[in-house]
Amino acid sequence: MNYFKYILIVLAGAVSSCSLVDVMDELPPHALVPENVINDEKSADKLLIGAYSEMRGRAYNDALVWAPSCAAGFFKEGVRDNMSFVGEHSFMGNEISASTTQTGHLWTGMSKTVNYVNYFEKALAATDDKTVTEEAKKRMLGEARFLRAHANLYLLTYFGYFWDMNAPLGIVLRKEASSTKDLSKERSSVKESYEFILEDLIYASEHAPEYASENNYRGSRLAAKALLARTYLYMGNFELAAKYAKAVLDNTDGVALESNYAEVFKKNLTAKEMIFGRKLDTEAKRYDNQKWSFQNAGLVLSDLAIQLLKDDPRYELNTDSAIMEDYYTGEEKFYGMKTLKTWNDKADFGTVFIRLAEMHLIYAEALIRSNQNLSEAADMINILRERAGRTDRVAVTNQSTMQEELLNEIFHELSFEIGHEWYAMVRMNKVADFKPAITDPNRWVCAIPSAEISYNILARQNPYYIR
Repeated sequence: MNYFKYILIVLAGAVSSCSLVDVMDELPPHALVPENVINDEKSADKLLIGAYSEMRGRAYNDALVWAPSCAAGFFKEGVRDNMSFVGEHSFMGNEISASTTQTGHLWTGMSKTVNYVNYFEKALAATDDKTVTEEAKKRMLGEARFLRAHANLYLLTYFGYFWDMNAPLGIVLRKEASSTKDLSKERSSVKESYEFILEDLIYASEHAPEYASENNYRGSRLAAKALLARTYLYMGNFELAAKYAKAVLDNTDGVALESNYAEVFKKNLTAKEMIFGRKLDTEAKRYDNQKWSFQNAGLVLSDLAIQLLKDDPRYELNTDSAIMEDYYTGEEKFYGMKTLKTWNDKADFGTVFIRLAEMHLIYAEALIRSNQNLSEAADMINILRERAGRTDRVAVTNQSTMQEELLNEIFHELSFEIGHEWYAMVRMNKVADFKPAITDPNRWVCAIPSAEISYNILARQNPYYIR
């Protein structure tokens, strides 16, 4: 039995365990066993589910959830004396060094997801059509490639110059199953990174399973189209961003905005506008019940966030007082305002990766920034404002004014959801408007983690972190 098959057997077993085997570790020859990896469609699907293993741990929580909001200046630092985490300060100061723990978790976890999919793709290709039909192979591969693109896009937005299509510093693209024998690999350009992500997402949009609300924690054709809209927007391809956002908005899968904004986060992943999220099991609840990472760290809204958000009805619905015991006295103390999107008392509150409201704003942004059909762009924003209970509406004026209105709406609707407010600041070149000290775009990216730099001698560190 060959090397990659053995690794897949180990990974399949990891689906039911608490930790995922490091797929880049070599395995001793005596560990090889003769069992088949895939012997029918059911076993193939079980193996595919293993690609979701990293979503149970810190890679898809920690830095992914709160760090971009820190980078945007939306959280206040040093709230609890006992929990002033270095990671928080790094993001708040936009100096995320190679030794930052949280980005190390993200890099490792996302890379494991990518490599798992690479092994799965190889195993599926080696399976004959009698064992798994060609149609089933395409469906499973579509779902797997969505997950790979999802992980690679996060790697690009954290560690690459994702806003500049001409930049040479994208991500380390691993398109085939890797082991410790081939760790050294140069970073691809931003353009090359996006091209590979797009290849995966286009395939997924055509072959992944159809969307089903009860399975919105698994990749689907609709989720792939939504991620295509986001990807094209980040690339500055406004025509295709609008095309895919409109395709999602016009879906026939039953995905629609909740009529009452207050219900969106009460229902969480069961809300009808949720397209893709992170379902919680026992392990995920440990890291993503919000108390773990937000209450312990004491992350409360900054003065900037309160100033920008307080005059909208969504502020009242999404915030509450953060009252906790003082570390030294044990007495209850008011620390500030917390966001209920990420810090609440629900143990089963999952992470939302994609919801329909984002598609309204992607569509609006694509139209505004290409200076096309500003009336329709205003309609997209006003649909969300009306749902939130605002009485004012965006008027059709000019591109510059409407872009300001759009950015404000992104803040109100999508803040504290995996970084939308930060990425909007970056792609509209507005970071210095809100954080005047951050004038160097080299500080918009994180350092490549030290573990990668140590083992991958060909990977170039981001310029700001070369000391």
